Amino acid sequence: MRKIRDSGVTVLLIEHDMKVVMGLSDRAAVLDHGERIAFGKPEEVQRDPKVVEAYLGAGAGGNAGKKESVPSGDVRTEASDG
Repeated sequence: MRKIRDSGVTVLLIEHDMKVVMGLSDRAAVLDHGERIAFGKPEEVQRDPKVVEAYLGAGAGGNAGKKESVPSGDVRTEASDG
């Protein structure tokens, strides 16, 4: 998939494994109950307070941005050449 992305083709990936998402994506969108709650660079999305709250609960805000606190919910990503 990385070869396809690197050739300039846009790839739409629907994935729950955040290691895959973080390794392949230029941009990511996170859905909560079918509604988009975050969109942007994967590193930014992973730290978004709405994402942390939706997937880890309201009390998890202090862990935002740590790799172990990455949500495992519905994430749609878009990889492109720029």
